[in-house]
Amino acid sequence: MPTTKRREFEGGFTLMETLIGVALIAIVFSGIFGAYRLAMKMVWLDKAKTTAMAIGNGRIEMIRGLGYESVGTTGSVVLPWAKGVIDPIVSEIANGVEYTIATSVVFVSDPRDGLDGDADDSCIWDYKKARVEVSWSGRYPGEIVLSTDVAPGNKIQETFSCTNQPGGILTVKVSDSAGIAVPFPFIDIYDINNPDNILSSGNPAEGTHSFPLEEGAYRIKISKPGYSHSRTYGADELSNPDNPDKGVFVGKVSEQTLFIDPAATLSIDGISPGGFDDFGDTFENEDYIELINTEISGESVTLPGPPPYPENGIAISKEIMPANLVRWEEFTSSESEPAGTAVKYQILYFNGTDWAPVSDDYIGGNGSGLTGSPINLSGVPLAADYQKLKIKAVLSTSDESAAPKVDNWRLTWVSNAGLPASGAVFHLRGTKTIGKDGADNVYKYSQDLTLDAAGHLDLTEMDADRYYFSTAASSTIDVVGVDPLSPVNAPSESVTAVKLFLSPENSLLLSVSAADSLTPVFGATVRLVNLSNGYDSSKITGTDGQTYFMPLQDGVYDLEIQSYGYENYSGSITISGQTVKSADIVRAED
Repeated sequence: MPTTKRREFEGGFTLMETLIGVALIAIVFSGIFGAYRLAMKMVWLDKAKTTAMAIGNGRIEMIRGLGYESVGTTGSVVLPWAKGVIDPIVSEIANGVEYTIATSVVFVSDPRDGLDGDADDSCIWDYKKARVEVSWSGRYPGEIVLSTDVAPGNKIQETFSCTNQPGGILTVKVSDSAGIAVPFPFIDIYDINNPDNILSSGNPAEGTHSFPLEEGAYRIKISKPGYSHSRTYGADELSNPDNPDKGVFVGKVSEQTLFIDPAATLSIDGISPGGFDDFGDTFENEDYIELINTEISGESVTLPGPPPYPENGIAISKEIMPANLVRWEEFTSSESEPAGTAVKYQILYFNGTDWAPVSDDYIGGNGSGLTGSPINLSGVPLAADYQKLKIKAVLSTSDESAAPKVDNWRLTWVSNAGLPASGAVFHLRGTKTIGKDGADNVYKYSQDLTLDAAGHLDLTEMDADRYYFSTAASSTIDVVGVDPLSPVNAPSESVTAVKLFLSPENSLLLSVSAADSLTPVFGATVRLVNLSNGYDSSKITGTDGQTYFMPLQDGVYDLEIQSYGYENYSGSITISGQTVKSADIVRAED
């Protein structure tokens, strides 16, 4: 009786196993297909290049088979290109691919010509150089370039070039100021009637290049990375140039030597006339204050309690002695005065023996005590006795159950530390000349320049020269100082750092601080607007909480301040002269 063998395990591929297998197969076939495509591309390109090379060699052999006088291109041809019978652009189809054959022929003036003692060799066109470029488009485009020199068979053929295509040679030599040839300069020859059109270029290893050109006048420009620039000038630019545009004459060799040197760099930082600084105290402790019958309570100065309060008390700040003081600015404070109480302030100076109130001649009402804020201190002189000040507060009450409080105070000044003069315009001129216009010198470098948003400007590839910094004729910003002193010497292959001190007719130096601590607010956006004169500018405060606006017109401006974690601030500010102001912004509630 037949028996049936049961399979103890029956199963197949799961869906996941199937997907993994398919993915692996796809990866393998993708790699194979990619390699196949690459191989096909290489085969196609190799075939195209081989065909192009054959076409190009055929073109070269055709050129070599022509008579010397026929080697050149048809159409409107000007020197240094040679006229002849060759079509400059032709097409040819091979193996289903269209090839474009571009041919150009130029005359060459060999500097060794005539050195063999042959005095009769007066022709400047010594031989021709033909260039053949074969290119193709399509899916895998490319090109090949071939060239050949074609020499005249005899003196008659060479002379025919000079008589049939009359022109001359412009030989340009490039040297440094010591007379040493500069290797591999870039020499560009321009048509003076079309100064944007480069007729011919050279990059000679030994600094000298000869250009075959038709009779006429030409402009020469010299450049090289890391070097200064040089050029010739036309009568349309100045009446008497030192290096005029160069003339080329039939059968003649014209020579021009131009000089370039390793470049100098000027690294310029524009600085405003002064920076803003301050002394402030929010009375977190007694480190900066002397208390006389007063106390600090809840980060405020007040009369000692509990009630009954004494009739009066005094608080005096520490000595305030700025470095590099340019001008005292203002005093501000915040206080609370319940009914029957008062706070009066005095600004003190050291008279040689004691601290005394600054004269009312400098701060009106200071002798009897000041109320209100801010108090202008710009009238305080900068004499030796006034290089340091103190703040004095007198707290008083006529109600023994009430006491005034001083929550904070601040005294500000301007120092000569300065801030970046963003966008400022100034004039820069060198001492090297390029000729005269009438009786006046025309300087190689003389132009108005603008500092960037950070008040900085780098000038590279400058001539080694001495440079004068001055106020631009169109600018309202005066150049008031230069460090080092003007003229600034800028040697070759050096970076010269220059500090340019600028003073506008009207400006705003603004300091933004936290109202509760008087600490600077970094990264606040400050917008200053005056619609009547079309001014609208925004700047960001630095680590010192300051920003600087210049130049400005005098008038009233709207001021807006925004900073993360603070309430938005808005107000107005009057700009007249070099204005210095502070703004305290309030922390936002969580």
